[in-house]
Amino acid sequence: MGAGFGDMSASPPAEGWRTPARRRLVYLLVAWIPLEVLAVGALAVRTPHAAQWLRAGLIADLLVVVVVALVLEARRAGGLGALSPANLLRAASLGVVIFAALDRLLGTSALGSALALVALCELSLVGLQVASLGRALRAVRAALARGGADRWWRATEAVEGASSLSRAVVMEACVHAAWLRALRRRPIAPADAAFGATATSSYPSLVVGIIVASALELPAVHLLLSARLGPGHAGTHLAVLALHLYSIAWLLGDRRLLAESAHTVEAGALVLRLGLRASGRVPLGAITKAHRLPPPDPFAPRKRERGLLRVTPLDPPNVRLELAEPITIRTLLGMRRQARTLELYVDEPERLCAALSDGPSS
Repeated sequence: MGAGFGDMSASPPAEGWRTPARRRLVYLLVAWIPLEVLAVGALAVRTPHAAQWLRAGLIADLLVVVVVALVLEARRAGGLGALSPANLLRAASLGVVIFAALDRLLGTSALGSALALVALCELSLVGLQVASLGRALRAVRAALARGGADRWWRATEAVEGASSLSRAVVMEACVHAAWLRALRRRPIAPADAAFGATATSSYPSLVVGIIVASALELPAVHLLLSARLGPGHAGTHLAVLALHLYSIAWLLGDRRLLAESAHTVEAGALVLRLGLRASGRVPLGAITKAHRLPPPDPFAPRKRERGLLRVTPLDPPNVRLELAEPITIRTLLGMRRQARTLELYVDEPERLCAALSDGPSS
């Protein structure tokens, strides 16, 4: 957990917020808005007081959005009792900003003299994001200053409690730093006690194939755009080129991060690390069973299993871990997943199973 985030840090959600009844409540509140818009629109068409009906609908939407935002913030914070002033301000700002956007779009002038409040909420929401981003960048700078081969993973861990925008910025920085290391051919330090996942995986080869295909199709795409749009439209061509280059950079960065990461067994725990896709710590005592998976049947229907999380570059998993209790795994953008069963893909599944069987739990 990164230091310095105060009440902005995210603790694991309380189990009470994962009950089916609570989820149905959230779904009902979210579904209310389009149904209410259709009903208000139908009434507005049939009555001469369209503006009043639209104004009433917008006020109802504001209340619904604020309630939904409060529910989501409470789930993120761990319960209603854990809500901080920052959580409440985020929920209120989100509702008012969406309300203002609909009001301006429909031209109902429902806000009237409250435009100053809308501007204040919008500025507050932007200020929260900027402040969180500033704290995140300071935490990243401190993590990178300590050096080491795992400094970029420490940087992502340092901003775990920051806002989604801050985590996205740090993730982008990690990916672009990784593809720069790949282009410079920086060596990857081997780790004998680590369990990698890219030496036998098909994902690195797939990335190379996608990059080659993208490079070959790019001239054809520009010729097709020129034929359809005619001369000019330099902005469109530049946008397509930028999208191709960004995609290639992301693939190279992801491939490099996967190659640099590996799972390890240390200090009585299995430390999971698969690029920026998954990371976590599984105590060996929590592993009730570890066994190798057979090759999957490509024609067999894929069953959905509650509490199952697959940690693999792309290939079918070859190791299955059954846990005595749910474990929190951090995924992309610092999001958290509760897993009761883990299915991993590693280069040496037998060695991993043997290392786990030598621990406290066999």
